[in-house]
Amino acid sequence: RGVRAINLSDEKDDSVIGCAVVEEGKALLTVTETGFGRVSEFDNYRLQSRGGKGLINYHTEKFGDVAAVAAISGDEDAILISAGIIIRIPTVSISKFARPSKGVRVMRTDEADKVVTLALTPHEEAEQEPSEEGAEQAEQADVLPDGQNEQ
Repeated sequence: RGVRAINLSDEKDDSVIGCAVVEEGKALLTVTETGFGRVSEFDNYRLQSRGGKGLINYHTEKFGDVAAVAAISGDEDAILISAGIIIRIPTVSISKFARPSKGVRVMRTDEADKVVTLALTPHEEAEQEPSEEGAEQAEQADVLPDGQNEQ
């Protein structure tokens, strides 16, 4: 059964969205359902005792409910998922702000769409267009329209 981690308020419809392990060199990425996000240093959050009430991480009345949180080091990519849309952005491109601030728009959403979740993945460089030499080699290859090589 364990011990009580946080004491949620019944009258405010409080809920736990996620948690992150505090590690040296990492920061907290917070993303809202409306597509705003920010990175905050863990030093912005004071230590709570067991069963504490917590503290405000985001002003949800103004900017929408929090969709996800994750501890990041800055060398990974964030995959943001909404209804039918998936984007991948490097976490270093998301600005650092103090804990109670709005942050920046990390994903454009329609009024009906909401960011559902966030996943972290190792950073990959964007695909580059083929060089002129590579394009010439592709043109010279005997490839049929359906992708099958001639025999």
